[in-house]
Amino acid sequence: MMQRLPVTVCALSMLATSACPAFFVDGLGGPEPGPDAGEWTVLGAYPCGFNRTDALHIDDDGTLWTGCGTNTEGDGLFVSDDDGASWSVFAPSNAPTFFESYRVTTISRSADGFLYVGGTGSGVMVSRIDPATDVLETVLEAGNQVGFNFTVGSFRRDENGRAIAESLTGVDALVRASDTDDFIDADIWANLDARIQLAAVALDGNTFHGVGSVINAPNTYFEEVASADSPIAFNVIELSGGALGFDGELRAVAVGNVAGEGARTVVVGGVNEDSDDAVIYAFDAGDSGGATAVFVNSVVDGLRSSTVRGACATDGHFFVVGEETLASGGNAFVIHSNDGVTWEDITMPGNPGLLSACAIVGTSLVVAGAGGYVARFNF
Repeated sequence: MMQRLPVTVCALSMLATSACPAFFVDGLGGPEPGPDAGEWTVLGAYPCGFNRTDALHIDDDGTLWTGCGTNTEGDGLFVSDDDGASWSVFAPSNAPTFFESYRVTTISRSADGFLYVGGTGSGVMVSRIDPATDVLETVLEAGNQVGFNFTVGSFRRDENGRAIAESLTGVDALVRASDTDDFIDADIWANLDARIQLAAVALDGNTFHGVGSVINAPNTYFEEVASADSPIAFNVIELSGGALGFDGELRAVAVGNVAGEGARTVVVGGVNEDSDDAVIYAFDAGDSGGATAVFVNSVVDGLRSSTVRGACATDGHFFVVGEETLASGGNAFVIHSNDGVTWEDITMPGNPGLLSACAIVGTSLVVAGAGGYVARFNF
């Protein structure tokens, strides 16, 4: 039985009652099972506000998990099992207070059924939660050596136990070959002599995909390759070099199928720092040379300085979220594509101002941003 500590937070002025129920943004009522295809529902605010949602995961049964470790008050792992109408603080059965002093920055469900949670706190970089007992186990403990103690930005594990943890703010990354092997500080940059920062990692089947770079280097995609030096390694590929000729970070990556096609399509997103414009690329897995760049301001009318924060995909559907990066604030955006080439603006009414994460279950997209904002879009 999942242990929760009840909380009530109503951070959004749009909420219909003080109990924070879900409601339709067009005012047609709620709470109800959900909107029709093409409609948005704002869900109950989760108790972690401020500037950003760092981690958002949705299980196949619709259970939602969030964390916001980079916020000023960023401790806690939060869960909702009623489609986001209400949220609770998750309390492991063997360590009920663990997440009260832990900053969560990555959440993923692996093929072994465990929920893997990473970030920083209590000397633990990554832990996992047993779905049957809610018992918390340490997966990766912070060490005393350089490269073995950092805030984890992304953690992913494949069905064979291969796993990678990358640093939220630096160039460090730790990998392992299986559940029974130790994590090692290996050379994951197969075609480079120097390290470059990973900003996000996604897992498609048993293949890892990454993105990264820095503000004064081209947009960079990490394509997994076999290596004798590391159980997980990447060729680092500059997407915005050459003829495009601009610099900037990529911050989001997702992989899915275009309907009716067998090849997997990779969608990545970030920013052109030279012009302060959000940019996305789409290409067949294994063929990043065919990447097509699309600037989000060509999709979203009137979009000003902006960046991509999150991406998610399922067969036949690709979604990208982000926001304007003006000092005075701005608008968020959500865009959708069936093929990674042609995109449409599906941003919700009552623009929330910032969106930083998305996740998909079935035909529902869930997005999250600042101030505990969470919303669902049925497609």
